[in-house]
Amino acid sequence: MDFQEINKNSFIFRPAILFEKVITIKTLSRYSSLFFILTLLSFAVSLLLYLFGNILPDPIINFQYKVYGLLATTLAIWSFSFALYSFSNYFRFLDIVSIERRDRQGVKVSFELANIIQKTKTNDLVVGFLNSDFGKEIIIRLGLEHEKVKDFILSRDNATKTLTPASFPIIKKDFINAFDYVEALFHHDRDFNDFIFKSGLQEKEFLGAVRWINDIFVKIRRKQRWWSQENLSKKEPIGTDWAYGVAYELEKFSKPIEKLIDMTDSLQNFHQEEISEMEMILSRTEEANAILIGEAGTGKLAVVAGLAEKIKSEKVLKNLSHKKILVLDTGALITATGEKNLFELELLKIMDQTAKSGNIIMVIDNLPFLIRNAISLGSDVVNLLDNHLGSSNINILALSDKDNFHNLLEPNSSLMNRFEYVILNEIKEESLLAVLEEKLLLLEYQNNVMFTFPALINIVYSATRYFPGGVMPDKAIDLLLEIIPYIQSRNTNIIKKSDVEDFVRKKTGIPIGSVTKKEKSVLLNLEEILHKRIIGQDQAIKTISNALRRARSGISNPERPLGSFLFLGPTGVGKTETSKALAEIFFENEKNLSRLDMSEYQGVDAIDRTIGSFDSNKVGNLATLLREKPYSVLLLDEFEKANHDVHNLFLQILDEGLFTDSAGKEVNAKNSIIIATSNAGSDLIWEYEKTGKNLREKTPEIIDHIINRGIFSPELLNRFDGVIVFHSLNRGHLKKVAGLQINSLKERVRQKGLEIEVSQEVIAYLIETGTDPKF
Repeated sequence: MDFQEINKNSFIFRPAILFEKVITIKTLSRYSSLFFILTLLSFAVSLLLYLFGNILPDPIINFQYKVYGLLATTLAIWSFSFALYSFSNYFRFLDIVSIERRDRQGVKVSFELANIIQKTKTNDLVVGFLNSDFGKEIIIRLGLEHEKVKDFILSRDNATKTLTPASFPIIKKDFINAFDYVEALFHHDRDFNDFIFKSGLQEKEFLGAVRWINDIFVKIRRKQRWWSQENLSKKEPIGTDWAYGVAYELEKFSKPIEKLIDMTDSLQNFHQEEISEMEMILSRTEEANAILIGEAGTGKLAVVAGLAEKIKSEKVLKNLSHKKILVLDTGALITATGEKNLFELELLKIMDQTAKSGNIIMVIDNLPFLIRNAISLGSDVVNLLDNHLGSSNINILALSDKDNFHNLLEPNSSLMNRFEYVILNEIKEESLLAVLEEKLLLLEYQNNVMFTFPALINIVYSATRYFPGGVMPDKAIDLLLEIIPYIQSRNTNIIKKSDVEDFVRKKTGIPIGSVTKKEKSVLLNLEEILHKRIIGQDQAIKTISNALRRARSGISNPERPLGSFLFLGPTGVGKTETSKALAEIFFENEKNLSRLDMSEYQGVDAIDRTIGSFDSNKVGNLATLLREKPYSVLLLDEFEKANHDVHNLFLQILDEGLFTDSAGKEVNAKNSIIIATSNAGSDLIWEYEKTGKNLREKTPEIIDHIINRGIFSPELLNRFDGVIVFHSLNRGHLKKVAGLQINSLKERVRQKGLEIEVSQEVIAYLIETGTDPKF
């Protein structure tokens, strides 16, 4: 479809578009509602006057005809305004009706696109888009400055490749919406593309904002069609419960799912597979019980609400029709009963009434909590409920987290015979944006703030990358909520990408976003700063500095650690000292260095000691260190001594920046600098140095020597950002090292109130008698 066809097809919406130039549909709706209320009031007063006119005094009777006149006037005005409202709406919703009926005959463009096209008064299609209501909303959501956009529009007179109706590309689609149209403008107008790029916006940010605004406009129109089947089905029907029994005891300790959670929560949209799985299990003729397993924050109740919505819209299997979902408050039940007999009696009453009601799905929120607290009362819940769980008259949906499911529920064969389980996984990163988009509009309204779309993308990225604890989407939503008061404290209400970066930087201490003046100075002078602590090793320092500058610039793979290095060389030449220096420079404290002595990970239990053991319920040392200090230098001392399986584990960590511990939880290493030290090849390095050979030129031979001896695999060595050879220190280096150490000693002594002087003869003596070239 070319521009001429798009323009032609947009004419179908022209009556509504022209009508809105006179009066907006929102204003017309308000007037219509106002005169409808006035008509009802006039009718009520007229009816009273008519019924009781015989007993009312003459003055009021004379007033009666004025009321009749008011009724006729308001009725006429309401009828006219409602007719206009209906006329406009007929055209405004043509595309939505067409989609719902799966019949697009005559409707080939969306109302939003027709609005842009019909209001474009220039041959420059980009300018027409930017001047439209849709375009202005996009500009705001991208955080673009109005003056910059204005200057760009003025500069279009001199543009060399302005997109016009004649040069507009053909879009090969049967139905075109505003997103499709703007995407074509972006990709085929070079000046517009350059303007977006020079404004600091990426393609995914620009097109993402267009998609989001387009979705919002369509959703607003869908919501305005209150008479549609989709909207009417959300209203509670009358009389559906009259054919069923009442579970009085359950209602004492439970609430309908509708009162516990927002039924429009978008989480349900991303768990349709799990909802369908629950539906299949709960619609069985017997043992129709399910356990929904998911970590806190993954939205288990929101998914249950999704099933409730599906039931209400009558899109479920026949056995679940007209069912209502009640969530049992296990804590309230335990507290109210307090002792074994009362607890068991109350629970059995609840189960009996639930079974007899015929239309209840009972949700046991946190089944492990109920079982454990029942045990503390001396009661066995599983045996107590076994007969009910096998009945064809009851549906139980239990909720549990993964750890308690594996440790408490799964080993109980009696329980697992009665339940099928459904695992609720975290929402994928690409879906998180849609979850935040759904929640954002209400949050903005409540807090009088506005998020730009790049800020929203950055929240998703930051929550995933810089906050390893917790689960999605919970931690992304938490970050969204925490940023609002932070921004408000700065007396602004527009939240941009840079604001998110500032907040995350302050919260985590990680240098992200634009490089600050101080950080720029450190990065540019990294070699000089490192040399204040590291003597010699010029080539090693240069290689490390270049790799870390690449990582901070953002051109390195973001899915890998900030930096990863293998330091080779003899003992005592500065490998560990370099690691400490990097911790102080990048993470502002030498204490931000975590060390593992890999000689302790040689045995058959090496992997269990590293990532943890499910059987012994022990947490792994590596998993613990990375969770406690996710933003640090991880030093792997004597790496060559580690078990082969541990080497394979680091093959994954260096490549993907994460691994899974024994409990099945991800551990993030993407914000760490990983340094492995090794004495492997030290003898060969020593031999080369004795014969005066250049270690830099001999590095490939040293690496081949290590591979041939089977110390490290070529795949593992290839995963490091750099394999760096540290040379032995000569007499001049040793003199500088001694000077650094003595200065440190002087400072410690000075703190005791003393001063010491050390002669050059003493330093020479120390170098002569206190060193060994091999160590």
